[in-house]
Amino acid sequence: MSKESSKKTTKPKEVVHEKKSSHETKSEEKKVIKESESDMISSSSFFGQTYYLFLILFILHFFFTTYLFFKITALEKGGTANVAAVPAAPAGDPNAAAPAVAEKPIVKPTTKERWRGPKDARYVMVEYSDHECPFCKTIHPDLKKIVGQYNNVAWVFRDFPLSFHPKAQKTGEAAVCAGMISNGALANVLGGSDGFYTESATDAQSGFWKMSDAIFDRMPSFELSQLPDLASELGYDRKAFEDCLNGGKAAKTITDSQAEGAKAGIQATPTTVIYDMDTGKTKTIEGALPYESIKSTLDSFIKETSG
Repeated sequence: MSKESSKKTTKPKEVVHEKKSSHETKSEEKKVIKESESDMISSSSFFGQTYYLFLILFILHFFFTTYLFFKITALEKGGTANVAAVPAAPAGDPNAAAPAVAEKPIVKPTTKERWRGPKDARYVMVEYSDHECPFCKTIHPDLKKIVGQYNNVAWVFRDFPLSFHPKAQKTGEAAVCAGMISNGALANVLGGSDGFYTESATDAQSGFWKMSDAIFDRMPSFELSQLPDLASELGYDRKAFEDCLNGGKAAKTITDSQAEGAKAGIQATPTTVIYDMDTGKTKTIEGALPYESIKSTLDSFIKETSG
């Protein structure tokens, strides 16, 4: 027997691929499709949730921004976020008295404050003001006019600087510093425990009003850097003025005045409280009402309290 024949014939192994049935194939295809759909749904759900989250945040941002806008507008006009801005006066009726508002339990005014008018005046218009407030600028000459027309009415200025008026604090201090300067030296006007102006000297008070009037006249374009020049222009010693202003010697007068107003419920500028020095009764005017309306309110209050 030959070697060739003695060798065993070995057949190569065949790889047998198991043929899947049509049913199994379709089942697997459906499974893949379902998994794909599930992934798509998960992805869609994620993006959907993100979209709604951004939509909610956008709506909240919109309402918050709108709220801030109207609150700032209301504050400057003499209203608050919760109280409608006080209208100037009904159309066609400029002599209408001020609308009724809640009275403010303010501290009784004294002649040791920034007082303008007769020292023995029975009625005092206590104005909570801010030198950067455009509506305070509007009402300023009207109050000055009223004081000049009555022999029993005076005017007291109390600072109430609003937080969004960056010039208000320092311009208020500047006016107080001007009142503190007498013949090139600082007058002793800040020693009182009530935190208000405590010197009744005519020079001190007229100095305050002179600077206050000048600042209002130059607003809104007036800048804080111009204060020393204005002081010189008005005849005050420049160095004494700068020492007072930069040293913060008048700061407490402003902050104490604001604190008193806030405690009494003042929320906006200008707010003017007419105070009867005899009875302690008050009449509050919120906003920059026209001169005729302020005068009408004052006349009605005098008639009501003097009987």
